[in-house]
Amino acid sequence: MEEIQRRWKKKKQSFKIYTQEEANSLLIPYVYWKNVKLEPYALTDDGYVADVLNVQIYTDRGPNHTRKLVTLSCGKNFDGTKSTISYTANKVYKYWSNISPVSWQQRESRMGRTKNAVKVYVKQIFTGGVNWEQLGQVYRPDQKAPIATVKRLFRQEKIKDMVSQEIQKECADRGITPGYVLDIVKRAIELAENREDASNMLKGAHQLQEYVDLFPKNEQTSGFEVHITKELGEAVQRADKELAEKIENAEEVPT
Repeated sequence: MEEIQRRWKKKKQSFKIYTQEEANSLLIPYVYWKNVKLEPYALTDDGYVADVLNVQIYTDRGPNHTRKLVTLSCGKNFDGTKSTISYTANKVYKYWSNISPVSWQQRESRMGRTKNAVKVYVKQIFTGGVNWEQLGQVYRPDQKAPIATVKRLFRQEKIKDMVSQEIQKECADRGITPGYVLDIVKRAIELAENREDASNMLKGAHQLQEYVDLFPKNEQTSGFEVHITKELGEAVQRADKELAEKIENAEEVPT
């Protein structure tokens, strides 16, 4: 016997899950979940017995075609020919309210609050920097720690993919492509020979390079990254050497 917790009727509740053998030994009455009418317990397709929480009849496909939605404590589904309810599958994500088991970040990525947070985050990147306090209020102002909550969201791989896609869209709208960044960085490399003139441009080039890192990786963008990293590094080394020589010459006192 195992025990799970889930929200039901707007509050968190605990439910016991039995194996079929345990239910038999305890004389718990149950039927296969697709056959449920008023029975209190039902058998899942993977051999577990759980509480029946609700049964709803749908006639949305016509009066002669009804469907039954069965909600158990450990999952739910319509009673179609190929439909299943699996306790072990839902247990992987510890989520019992979906017809198909999905991870938290998959569920969250579909939420309007997440999509809004991603859009605001990308807008902030392009307009001066990320404001986590504002993002927390956009995403989950109802949480005790909105900033920590939204930072946790943006650490998820699925959300990173959403950010990447939104940045690609924003870059396209602004006419920023790998080729455009290449021209900017080349100009920065030329000015790097005189560091005091190139400082701000190099900062902009680095920022644009970060945007390009979020383009889909292919032969063109990968080669672009290697090329730019090599050229930029060599240019800065040359500038450092020349600057050191200028300082050394300026410090020399003629005898």
